[in-house]
Amino acid sequence: MTRAALLLNLAVLAGLVGCDDPVTPAPGASPEVVEAVTAPDPEPSQVCVVRHAEAFRNLAEPPADLDAEGLDALTERGEEQARALAGRLPENVTVVWASPTGRTRETAALLEAGPEVVDRPELRSLGGAMEWDERRAAVARGEDPRPESGESLADGGERARAVLAGLQQALDPGENGVLVTHGDMAALLIGELRGTPLLARPERHALATGAMACAVLGTGEDPE
Repeated sequence: MTRAALLLNLAVLAGLVGCDDPVTPAPGASPEVVEAVTAPDPEPSQVCVVRHAEAFRNLAEPPADLDAEGLDALTERGEEQARALAGRLPENVTVVWASPTGRTRETAALLEAGPEVVDRPELRSLGGAMEWDERRAAVARGEDPRPESGESLADGGERARAVLAGLQQALDPGENGVLVTHGDMAALLIGELRGTPLLARPERHALATGAMACAVLGTGEDPE
């Protein structure tokens, strides 16, 4: 037996070497502490509510020679408004929903957000035989009328809640969505995000044509 082998056998017999022996800390030594690693919180999702850009039907004096389809198209100024909004959108937009009208679809397309624009009838205007100024005057009196062949603000508010709930399900953490709609529904959607009382929404959250408001989905807070 070699000298090295003899020393190894003596060490094993003395208990100094053992492949299966647990490591025993020295007396008075503190056990090793391993801190838990906390995963970073996922980025919150944003929703941007866009009122369609200026269409010919929004002009004080629309061209008399245009049919309904032509009146629903964007003016040159409206196209510029929509392109300007494109530079203000958040990154990672994965959902773009639009009311199925010419002016909303055209606005959504000019945003060039990336994903295909999806028609969502829930984003249509309240409609009915009542002008928006008349409705706002009624709301100022504390009333919420339901015009013939139309909806009340409460009706539109239910649609707004359903749209936002559907959008939240469609987005993964960190993904953002865009809703292109009309002035009345834009105010209802923003108010739903912010928790604004129903009858206060038309005044507090009115958007001009070609304007946009964004909020963190689920909290209503302004994005950083």
